[in-house]
Amino acid sequence: MADAPARVLLVEDDALDQSLFRRTLAKTRADVVCAARLDEALDRLAEGGFDLVVSDLNLPDSDYEETYARLREASRETPVVLITGHEDFVRQLGQQRPKPLVLLKSEVHHDIFPLMALGQMLEHLLSPSDTAAAD
Repeated sequence: MADAPARVLLVEDDALDQSLFRRTLAKTRADVVCAARLDEALDRLAEGGFDLVVSDLNLPDSDYEETYARLREASRETPVVLITGHEDFVRQLGQQRPKPLVLLKSEVHHDIFPLMALGQMLEHLLSPSDTAAAD
């Protein structure tokens, strides 16, 4: 079971961003499950088995505060990473405990930087470690 890929729920309504994210995670062998709407994401979370949730905050059926609050409630112990371009909302989240991990994207549509940064971070966290067996 140690070789089982991590399951990541990606909540993103933009097909290009979904595709970019999948490509950045290809090295991790993560099983990426996509949801384009919050209600679909909540249904997937109810099924269980996810190691990480990555979500845009502005979705067709919810926005910002509602998206984060409902994902946080539904995900329970599963970490949630937020990707957004709204700095004001990020400042509000800074007062939350526990503080969520937020990747801020630029105003440029389909900005690949946050997806690349997230992909590199997840590659490090999700890839099997040669030193893990030594513990």
